[in-house]
Amino acid sequence: MKKITQRQRDEQGRIIINMTVKDDSEFLSRFSERSTPVISSEVAEFLENSTQGI
Repeated sequence: MKKITQRQRDEQGRIIINMTVKDDSEFLSRFSERSTPVISSEVAEFLENSTQGI
């Protein structure tokens, strides 16, 4: 049986994801432009996995 957990949400209804970043040197993709930051694929994968089933 799958466990259902209640997700914490902000005042606009968005899900809050708690994460600890120990080294942010690769948080943004090396292909990011200064005016348009893009998260790295590893961070994107973590966020995607954290929100599955929502």
